[in-house]
Amino acid sequence: MNLISKLISLSIMSSIAISCGQSDEREETSTTSLSSSETVSSESVSTSLTDALEALSDSSSSSNSSTLALQGNESRPTIERSRSCVEDGTSAQVTLEKSISGSVEFTTRFATITRELTGSGTTIRTWSQGETAVLCDSSNSYADIDWDGDISNLSLSLSFDRSKSSSNSRVRSSDNSETTRTKQQTASGSRTITWISHTDNGDGTFTRVKSVSSSVTRTSEVSSSNSDNNVSLSLTIETVDGEELNVTSVRDATSYELQSKLISSGSLRASEDDASYVVTSFDDYLITFVDGECTPTSGKLTANFYDNGSDTAVKTLEVSVDNGSYTLMDITDSDNPEEITDFDYDLCYAADFQ
Repeated sequence: MNLISKLISLSIMSSIAISCGQSDEREETSTTSLSSSETVSSESVSTSLTDALEALSDSSSSSNSSTLALQGNESRPTIERSRSCVEDGTSAQVTLEKSISGSVEFTTRFATITRELTGSGTTIRTWSQGETAVLCDSSNSYADIDWDGDISNLSLSLSFDRSKSSSNSRVRSSDNSETTRTKQQTASGSRTITWISHTDNGDGTFTRVKSVSSSVTRTSEVSSSNSDNNVSLSLTIETVDGEELNVTSVRDATSYELQSKLISSGSLRASEDDASYVVTSFDDYLITFVDGECTPTSGKLTANFYDNGSDTAVKTLEVSVDNGSYTLMDITDSDNPEEITDFDYDLCYAADFQ
């Protein structure tokens, strides 16, 4: 091979190497838009809804005198927990270990779903109140809070690690066709809950209002018998600055039984990266507790999707809540809304709020 041929050969090889290097770099930095498909978008909304439900549970101000009537649906999964409280002179730290296992069957407008569920988690709840020391109760299981006194500056900081696995069998009502789906979920992060008010309603109940802010990393791995519905997400979910979740709870003043929880307003931002994210805003999202059952009762969630750092939403989904059922609509084209029938969401369990 003469000198010119060698130079041409080297040039070609260098071009190939550079081209391959550029291709590899593009693959490493590519990301999937959360608005890219109906499946990814609906799972993003479901994940934000799960975080909101856990925020409602995490903000429960349980004490050793609290009760929940747990009669009712016997197919409910079993929830087991243990807890302990220690003091450090200014705050009380409660460590809560929880596990869930079992099965449940429920029906939507489109399908009958049988779900097998297992999960576990550890939550550390630290109660503080400015310069006022917070102590443990006599059982060393709960923080001893004087709810009849001044609760200004009362706050609860949480850190947690949780995991959950579920397996669904979904039989469509229209044609009895069956699909199966498994989901692996993890969550780790923190929340800060600040109490705003405690009010005796004069009717045998009392109302507590609090503000919840969060920063949570959640993963969701979905594998379906319909491969088009497979999803893998890792989302950072944070409350939007200035739009913390405003939570109101109502309890019986004598039995301390929880009657309802409401997110009147607030927004969560979920993102895989800064370029693609969804902001889910809550409008009077109410869950109620009757005969040991936890029921999403009313309200609305609006999810706006953003891509490429734009401030203009490229997609809008809306979840309406009605007496235990969720309806997910794509309202991007407000004149032609479309319902998303395959919406997989976590159920609400009363025992989570003890």
